[in-house]
Amino acid sequence: DLLIEPEHATAYTVGGSRLFNLKEKQFLRIKIELTHLQLPATFLLRSEQSFYVRIKDPRDGYTNEGRYIGAGIGPGSNSLMFDISYVRNISSFGVKFERFLHNNDLYYAAFANTTNVDLNWVDLSSTFYSNIKLKGFLISAEYTPVYTINYEYLQGNDIKNTHARVSLTYYFD
Repeated sequence: DLLIEPEHATAYTVGGSRLFNLKEKQFLRIKIELTHLQLPATFLLRSEQSFYVRIKDPRDGYTNEGRYIGAGIGPGSNSLMFDISYVRNISSFGVKFERFLHNNDLYYAAFANTTNVDLNWVDLSSTFYSNIKLKGFLISAEYTPVYTINYEYLQGNDIKNTHARVSLTYYFD
């Protein structure tokens, strides 16, 4: 398989982060991450189950109470994340963009023989965040508007949602 069809039964997460020095103790940070759990096109010729979907219990590997530990996006999904931020000491602020394609393996299994070719369930989000250190405290805040296209694979079922979070952390010296 490695020589003939290396992509068969593969999943991957690849990413990186880079700090660019602006001034003393001030940086521009860029991060990117791609997770791909969708089955390759070879599953049309050779049957294969989605990752993290198994009938039998796992015999070995990393598990939690007998269940596979894996990517939080779930089986058959893909995600792409790009993050850019300004960092000064422990304080930072930035923006993160993410595209999350929900269980595309299920999508192809359910709609392969239909004329509905544009029912992918996709989340598009942009997170605005900041972490500010004031004396012994770190104040963190996030605001994330999410635009969901074809929620649960239903055409025209587009949803707008918002997530927000504020936290306060105290540092003991």
